[in-house]
Amino acid sequence: MIFVAFVGRTFDPQTGTRNFILTSNGFSHFRKGLDVSGGTRLVYKISYDKYEKVYTNATELAAVKQTIETIIMKNIDSRISKLGVSDYKAYVQKLDNQNYIVVEIGGIADLDQAKELIGKTLELEFKLQNPENPTATTIAARKTLAGKVLAEVKKDPDHISALLEGRMSENIYHSIYTGNTLDQLPDMYKNNPKLLADAEIGKVYGLIEGNYATIYPQTDNALTQGTGVKLDGYTMFRVVERKEGKDLSGNASTIYVFEDVFVQDRETRIPATDGQNILNGAYFKFANTSTSEMGEPVVVINLDDKGKEVFCNVTQANIQKPMAIFVGGNLLTAPNIQSKICGGTAEINGSFTVDSAKQLSNALNEGTLPAPLILMQEEKINPSLGVNALTGALRAGLA
Repeated sequence: MIFVAFVGRTFDPQTGTRNFILTSNGFSHFRKGLDVSGGTRLVYKISYDKYEKVYTNATELAAVKQTIETIIMKNIDSRISKLGVSDYKAYVQKLDNQNYIVVEIGGIADLDQAKELIGKTLELEFKLQNPENPTATTIAARKTLAGKVLAEVKKDPDHISALLEGRMSENIYHSIYTGNTLDQLPDMYKNNPKLLADAEIGKVYGLIEGNYATIYPQTDNALTQGTGVKLDGYTMFRVVERKEGKDLSGNASTIYVFEDVFVQDRETRIPATDGQNILNGAYFKFANTSTSEMGEPVVVINLDDKGKEVFCNVTQANIQKPMAIFVGGNLLTAPNIQSKICGGTAEINGSFTVDSAKQLSNALNEGTLPAPLILMQEEKINPSLGVNALTGALRAGLA
């Protein structure tokens, strides 16, 4: 009688390592590929929009895209390892001159968890004030963008918050009004009272073009001097409820519960660049917590050697100008640059507690990507081989 031992493979979820073992039951432990066990294929598109605006040279843009793909692939591998999945592969596939990230996963119980973890994008952005005034061309481009946003909102009006999460850095704002009278609302509605009064409950309206609101600096007597900043652009809204109540003067008035989206007709901030490189998460090394000179919790972003050089160049060229730091599309801080910073670190001081600073630091370390991932396709992979066929193939190889 011949005893045959097989080299099996197990996954240790505590250590995150895969171990080889010698077992007579090697078939049950043998790592079956996706063609045997089946699984799921996820296809992602990388959004290069922000890079294409800056890198007009095709060769430079191609090199940047290659770097981004490498970073994302490395990050995806790290993320999948946390799922305890033993059978997976990720690769870049080119189709119609567009590169896609393909992730194939086998034997996973919670696919939603996998999609959330793989596609999670916590984008780190550094932005400077846009020195250019709007032109007919740029305004037209913003209107086109607003039209695309409106189409997304109309397609799924019950999930507007999720659709527009992290778009503040693009001057796209989503607001929810939980119970306001007309005199408490932005100029758009005060100057056009019929918009909300005549709207069908639940229906999305837009685009309404014009002034959304006027912002007055707190240090300026702008109410009398008229030096407020007008926010012009494109508005879309959906009324959820109308009910009777009282305005600020105590008079009977209609109370509105609604949400809206405002797309400004210009980008007030543009990506920070030294003329050749965009300063962003592509140079991110790691984040840690620290304490400011005032004794407050802060998050410190550490950049790699190339990022250190780019950050130094950017800060040197923009002394006494504000530089905004966005994480996940949300503005966290916008301090004035006092002097050039060449040490390779950037400090975020967003009124943190010790716990919230640690949470942001952990989120940056786990989820920072240089560009957003967009899930384009999800499909089930059916096994093309049965377990019996695999067993037969292995035994044939040993014969």
